[in-house]
Amino acid sequence: MALAPSKDGRGTNALLLHPPQVIAPVFGKDSFRRHLSLSSQRGISRRVLRFRGISFDMDEPRDLVELMQRPGRNETGRFLSSLRNRGLKLAERHLAYVS
Repeated sequence: MALAPSKDGRGTNALLLHPPQVIAPVFGKDSFRRHLSLSSQRGISRRVLRFRGISFDMDEPRDLVELMQRPGRNETGRFLSSLRNRGLKLAERHLAYVS
């Protein structure tokens, strides 16, 4: 079993199971802790992988702001960079509105 946590360490953003039915995947808050607990209970070896890209979630408006500030390495990033470069601050305005 290999798994990667979300950036806050609570969620599971990647899960590799071999065989696939070794445990039932769980979802939601604290899924990372629950996956670790399930592997311990069943004696399943596990490897925790921490990657910046995999750990990133788009759960809240501030996540969009963070994504817009990253260099555009793919089409989505390049599109968001073009919006930022044109002076559109939609995500920042939305974040200010909901905060």
